[in-house]
Parts: sequence; structure tokens; C-alpha cells
Amino acid sequence: MDINIGDLLFITAKSKEDIKRGDEGYIARVRSKQISAQRIVQFEIFEEHETIVGRVQLEIMGNGRVIGIEDRGFGRELIVQVRERIEHYRAG
Repeated sequence: MDINIGDLLFITAKSKEDIKRGDEGYIARVRSKQISAQRIVQFEIFEEHETIVGRVQLEIMGNGRVIGIEDRGFGRELIVQVRERIEHYRAG
């Protein structure tokens, strides 16, 4: 999945498989991203592995509700259409 600065994301606590129409979450814009690789060597057991770490800084734009879903398949992103939820408060 390729995420670029300025892209909009839908953030929810649900897993990809559990998202359905009507689910609520946050709408966020990507402000920055960083990808780095770390190699770890353990000489005691002669083991080496590499870890890739991604960091994304987000700006919350508001709340939204899923109105449409496009599943691009296993291992690929889930594209959702989201309607922004606008809340009105009245003072008084």
C-alpha cells in the first residue's frame, strides 16, 4: 500500500475484514511519513533478521461514516467511501 503526504485515511479500531457500511471512524490527512529498516544480529545464536518500521504523522480532519466499500483483495488496501459526520451544537 502506497501512502503519500496529503492522502486522506479512514481510521477505525475495526479490522479490515470487519468494516461494513455504517461504521464510524476518523478522517485524517497524512502530514508526513518515514520508512526505515533495522538489521538485528544476535551472535549468541547466529541469527539475523531485518525489521521495517513505518511512521506516519496524521492530522485529524473530522469524523465519518462508511457509505461504500471496495475490497481490492488479500494483502491490498480497502477503499472506503466516507460521509463526513457534521455535528451541530447549540449554546444556550
